[in-house]
Amino acid sequence: MMQNKIVQIILGAGRPFSGDQNASLKKVSNDTRVLDWTLQAAKFLNPEVHFVAGYQIDEIVSRYPSLHYTINPEWSSTGPIFSLLEAQVVDDSEYIVSYGDILFREQTIKDLLDLDSDVSIAVDSKWKERYSTRTLEDLNLSEKVIISEDRLIGSNANISLDEANAEFIGLLTFKPKVMRFLRENYESLPSEMRKANLTKLIEYLQEKGFEIKIIDVEGDWAELNKAHDLANFILGTKAQSLKRLEDVITMSKIAPQISFTVEEWNNKSKEIINVIQSKFELKKIIVRSSAISEDGFDSSNAGAYVSVLNIDAKDQKEILASVTRVIDSYADKNLAKNSGIVFFDIQSKNIKKKILKYLKFS
Repeated sequence: MMQNKIVQIILGAGRPFSGDQNASLKKVSNDTRVLDWTLQAAKFLNPEVHFVAGYQIDEIVSRYPSLHYTINPEWSSTGPIFSLLEAQVVDDSEYIVSYGDILFREQTIKDLLDLDSDVSIAVDSKWKERYSTRTLEDLNLSEKVIISEDRLIGSNANISLDEANAEFIGLLTFKPKVMRFLRENYESLPSEMRKANLTKLIEYLQEKGFEIKIIDVEGDWAELNKAHDLANFILGTKAQSLKRLEDVITMSKIAPQISFTVEEWNNKSKEIINVIQSKFELKKIIVRSSAISEDGFDSSNAGAYVSVLNIDAKDQKEILASVTRVIDSYADKNLAKNSGIVFFDIQSKNIKKKILKYLKFS
């Protein structure tokens, strides 16, 4: 993948969007903080981690003493670009740069590195509906961009809601020559960059001829200004939630399951049926819906879609007919979001309450 030394830079100098605690220190569960999640996402690269700090630096250092720290002395009056350029890092490294108040997955970093571009950025084309309670004010504050396939078309601050078709999530990678260029041209950078967000820097680098490519996370990330966003990221669809919580729930049993998207079913239903029969053999099974649009944390669409009980796992025709019934009950026909989930029991009537009790939004 990469030949050079890897440096991870976390920009966490400023005050949080809401509350008093530094965003990187906020808990996403009883024993996990945002910074834990960020470090874990890049752990596979064994990077040298640099945290640019300012607000509540003493508490951050006390909890994470092994990180490399740079203090932004003007954290209260400057933005993330200024913090990035303050970071004391080696110029021949490859860089993973992120805001300190976002959550993302290991796979997103892998996808960015695979682009092998001067600058690779993560964007979200599902930005307007990432969670159902997103407000117009929140959308207006987002770092809007215009993309086409794997290319960035525009990222300036004047992009309107109607023009934008994605949001920059606050995560990018740099090649060594990009950081060298920024160091060498530090004094001549436009003055507005002192307070600007990273999209302003991306726009500047694009104007200077650097290659910029994008990966689309399609809603699979979160920022800390809304608990609903965090819940959707951690839990996802019913199928995703159960899979992610297998090692979390201790007072209930989550039964074996097989999940698949509608698109996967349409392309290879025979193979999926074979897997179902192999896994469940002679058992009776249940075919249930698993869609982004059902069972949110601010609303519930429980019962909106069909569930088919007591399916004979030996009978291919019965499996086929049951899954078809569930798929036909989806009103929006969104192949990317809706999934079929096959399982035969969940031995907990209050799994949603247990999940909420486990997750601690602060």
